[in-house]
Amino acid sequence: QVPAEPTMPRLNSPVLGLSPAVLSAGSAPRRNRTQTCGQVCPARPPRAQSPVCPMADAQAKFKAAADGAYDSYRGLQDQAAGLFPITMLGSKRVLKGHVKKVTCLAWKDHDGPPTLAGADQNHKVILWDAKTAMKKQIYTSSFVMAVDVHPTRDLVIIGTMQNVCAIVDMAPSLSEGNKTRDLLGHDGYIGSVKFIEQGAKVVSAGGDGEVKLWDAERGQEIATMYGHQADAGSISFPSAAKSEQVFCTGSVDKTVKMWDLRQRGCVMTFEAEGEINCVSMFPDGNAVVAGCETCNRSTVEGTAKEAWEDTTGAATFFDIRSGATISKFTRRKQKCTNVQWSRSGRILFISYEDGHVGMWDPWMQGGIKHKIPAHVSPNPKESVVSAMVMSPDGAVLATGGFDSLIKIWGAGG
Repeated sequence: QVPAEPTMPRLNSPVLGLSPAVLSAGSAPRRNRTQTCGQVCPARPPRAQSPVCPMADAQAKFKAAADGAYDSYRGLQDQAAGLFPITMLGSKRVLKGHVKKVTCLAWKDHDGPPTLAGADQNHKVILWDAKTAMKKQIYTSSFVMAVDVHPTRDLVIIGTMQNVCAIVDMAPSLSEGNKTRDLLGHDGYIGSVKFIEQGAKVVSAGGDGEVKLWDAERGQEIATMYGHQADAGSISFPSAAKSEQVFCTGSVDKTVKMWDLRQRGCVMTFEAEGEINCVSMFPDGNAVVAGCETCNRSTVEGTAKEAWEDTTGAATFFDIRSGATISKFTRRKQKCTNVQWSRSGRILFISYEDGHVGMWDPWMQGGIKHKIPAHVSPNPKESVVSAMVMSPDGAVLATGGFDSLIKIWGAGG
């Protein structure tokens, strides 16, 4: 609700500390309208009231809504801290099989054994049993940038630098994965892909800035949505939402866009400080976090530029209902590579180029509660967390690094 405008106190109000007696003693006597000549002076015409500017009124309402959203988020801090303390995650297992840098990861969203797909720069896509750390199937494809797993079948979809989305049969009974269909239509590399509607459709985003909706069974393009002015990627759906109609993407044009498949277009845009390389929607779909390559804090705030800004990334927390910026999370001289919410939204995971994953408390002022040494290596070139995904049930977190390893993290160590 928009708060009512405050009522200005009258001159004879006790609020100003001036009594009627003081006012009458220090002011000139009021002139009666009936003069000594007996004539009645004409009444002064009423002063025209200035019209209320619609834009100013809208801005006031928007500010009130933004302040209300900020307060509602901050109001959770004491309750969340007391009931759900953030504890350090421990290593559960390590998946060894990739030879070069891991580029992308994706969980299979189903009730069966935990299944994880990973791709690397050695042209290998591996489907893993994350519980036993055993390979289920392997497929060879060059320059894989994105991957997702079909929720009910042994299929994966990959996006490549060759402007192609490919659906691959990864059934364990096959000697090797077998490509069944290509989705052709992008004029740039594929930055992100996602199965939706139980695998019947696919959403993709690419280097051409376009977001496409596909019929996965027929391999046909259903719709193309425009809005980004540069490379688009990092498709994110809210994990707890029942509908798969609304999602977000990030772009190097420094914007996060929210899309509605029912309208076949962009319905909301957020502007960030730098080029966006990752986004994650809050589980209930009411907020989104975007990770940027650089901070550019001085440009936004109009202050003198500091040396650490060029090497510092920022993760910005946007509220979708009001359009407000709730908070920002930065580690000086560290660029963030991925962002992920826990299943409940209690923890925000942010990965960095120094090999750590920060466990942030988004509802408190305390910053990082723990730092997971996920892929820290004596070789700085290998100490990069290049991929990070939360399991569908929220029990474990998977990370992939430049050290060619995939690690599973969970409670208890």
